[in-house]
Amino acid sequence: RSKMYGQAGGISAVIGAVLILGRTNFGAPSDFAIARIVETFIGLSCSIMADMIFLPTRASNLVKVQVSKSLGALHECVGSISLQEGKAKLEESQTRLKIHVNELKKLIGEAEVEPNFWFLPFHSACYNNLFSSMSKMVDLFHFGAQAIGFIEQESGNIGLVWKEHAVKLDTDLEFLKEMISSSIKCFEEVTSI
Repeated sequence: RSKMYGQAGGISAVIGAVLILGRTNFGAPSDFAIARIVETFIGLSCSIMADMIFLPTRASNLVKVQVSKSLGALHECVGSISLQEGKAKLEESQTRLKIHVNELKKLIGEAEVEPNFWFLPFHSACYNNLFSSMSKMVDLFHFGAQAIGFIEQESGNIGLVWKEHAVKLDTDLEFLKEMISSSIKCFEEVTSI
C-alpha cells in the first residue's frame, strides 16, 4: 500500500494495523467494523477534497496552465522577430513554442478521455480550435524564420544598403509587434487567472 499511495498510505496502513491488532474491550466486532468503515470514509473524503483543492492535477486543469505557457511562448516568439538579429533567435523561440504546443495537444487528448463525475465537462472543441490556431502560428513562425534566413543570405550581395532598409523595416515591425504582443499578453493574463 505504501508503494501505491506513498508515505501517507504507509502511515495509514500501520495505524490501521495497530488499531486492529491492539483492539481490546471495544465491544462487538461488528461495532468496531462499522466504526472503522465510517472513519475510513471520512478520511478518504477529506483526502479527496484536499487533493482537489491543493493539487489540481487533473488533465483539464493542466490544459489551462499549458495554454498560458503556450501563449507566453507565442509572446516571446513575436518579440524575437527581427531582420537585424536574424534567423537564429526566431528559430530558437519557434522551437520552444512548438514544444509547448505539442504538450498542449497531448494534454487536450488526456483531458478528453478523463472522466467527469462531479466536474464540469471539458470543452474539447474550444481547446482543439485553440490548438489548431497555435499550430498554424508555429508553422507561420517557421516560414518566417526561413524567409529571414533567405533575406540574410541574399543581403550579403547588397551590403550596406540592406542594413539601412533592415533598420527601417524593424521600426515598422516594432509597431506591429507591440500591437500583437499586447493582445497576447492580455490573453495570457486571462488564462493564468
